[in-house]
Parts: sequence; structure tokens; C-alpha cells
Amino acid sequence: MAALDSSRQGVADALAQLDEGDVLVVSSCFPYTPSVLPTAEVAARHGIKVIALTDSGSLPLAKVALHSVYVPHACYWVSDFLSC
Repeated sequence: MAALDSSRQGVADALAQLDEGDVLVVSSCFPYTPSVLPTAEVAARHGIKVIALTDSGSLPLAKVALHSVYVPHACYWVSDFLSC
């Protein structure tokens, strides 16, 4: 298990280390991180299984994922999660 960390080696390099059949867990909810969807799309095209944690099944991210877990939330910013 490892995190794709764009601040270190970059997402593209990290994805290149994954093989067909590996699993990528992605997470995004409003306001959506723009890089998550393209990352999931590239992974899926290369046979990497994508599991999405998101707030809506109607989002493109949920459609790319093999499995999606919907997590409703009432806060909009990470800093607000502590006060929810």
C-alpha cells in the first residue's frame, strides 16, 4: 500500500509503478479536486481497479470507478470537517 503523492514524485510517475489488477482508491467531494478524475481515468484505462469515495453517484468519478462508496457530508472545506 502506498499513497500517490503529487508533491514528491508526481502522480504520473506513481501511476506508472502500478500494474494491471492493482487497486487505486480515490477520494473527492465538493469542492472537487481537479486532478482526481484524470488520475482515475488513466488508472482505469491501464487495467487498475478504481474505488471511489465521493459524495454523489452522478459524478464522472463514480462512473470511472469499479466500485463507489458515497459519503454524504455537510461541510465544504477540509478545515470545516472538524466542526461538522
